[in-house]
Amino acid sequence: MKMKHLLSSLLLGSTLATGAVFLSGCTTPETEAARAAIRAQPVRLQVVVIVPASMNMIRDDDAAEAFGDTVRSSLHENGFKGRIRLIDDGQNPAAGIPVLEINLTEWRVDPLGNVTCTFGATLRTPQGTKGLGLFTGGSLMTWLRRDWIARSDSFKDAAHDALSNLADKIQQTGLLSKVPPSGSTI
Repeated sequence: MKMKHLLSSLLLGSTLATGAVFLSGCTTPETEAARAAIRAQPVRLQVVVIVPASMNMIRDDDAAEAFGDTVRSSLHENGFKGRIRLIDDGQNPAAGIPVLEINLTEWRVDPLGNVTCTFGATLRTPQGTKGLGLFTGGSLMTWLRRDWIARSDSFKDAAHDALSNLADKIQQTGLLSKVPPSGSTI
């Protein structure tokens, strides 16, 4: 019995190591060059994600970070040009750089099995502050996915659905176009 357990552990370990080596080779030089170019740009927008208080501080930090990453990728996919800096809890935003404050009120699976995402957003710039409104989105939880990493895609889909109108709302304020970025409009 112990030998069987040892062999299955070794097989699992070698499979994970092979997968890690394979995935590490999936990044292309163009991707790394693009990331380096973005990191070299000055910060154009700072994002603060406020999550509802819960009993689990670790989970709150993870939710804020995951949602912040989703905000950053969604804004870039919707035409935002420039570097976006996520502000962690306890950090202060840099003065003079616009801040997008997101108050995440809901990002969970409801009793029917739908993932819902709801948040309010406010844009604060040196030129003024503008409430952007309430945003909501949803997706179906794919329970057939066997692991939580795969199920997280349903949460990302709900967030992207809610974030789909945020870039347009930011553009409509005209507050970011007054900031001298790297030549973009939003």
